[in-house]
Amino acid sequence: MSLLDDIKNDKETLIALAMAAREMAADMGLSTEDLEKLALEHPSEVNERMAELEKVLGQMELPPLADHHKQYHPKSRDPEEWRLLEQTLNFRLDHPDALVRFSDGQVSYSAGFIRFLLERLDVWEYSHERFCKLVEVPYQTICTWIK
Repeated sequence: MSLLDDIKNDKETLIALAMAAREMAADMGLSTEDLEKLALEHPSEVNERMAELEKVLGQMELPPLADHHKQYHPKSRDPEEWRLLEQTLNFRLDHPDALVRFSDGQVSYSAGFIRFLLERLDVWEYSHERFCKLVEVPYQTICTWIK
């Protein structure tokens, strides 16, 4: 099955694509609203590019999901991921108020913890989504901090 078929028929693949696009837009300093505005300002160029993307996506295939999960097994993390995990854990141990979870589900982050994470994110070589999973901070929260 092509990647285009996966996107059209599998909710998880569609969500992953949307999240990746959102992350890439954030990397460029664009919000979802900015993307919609730009699409309305340049409809013919956007439609042309979408047609090109659909053609390419129709020729590509994703590896099976089980294979995808194997490469992210904790034992296979690279040294940079382990370093980030260790630094984050040490910061939280040294600063108990860095991250506070309330009984209603709300989470509060200290200014120092936010600064600490953004400094690490500046030199992070992988995706923002991967960073968020490792430091256990929601992707949208990180995007808000970046702005």
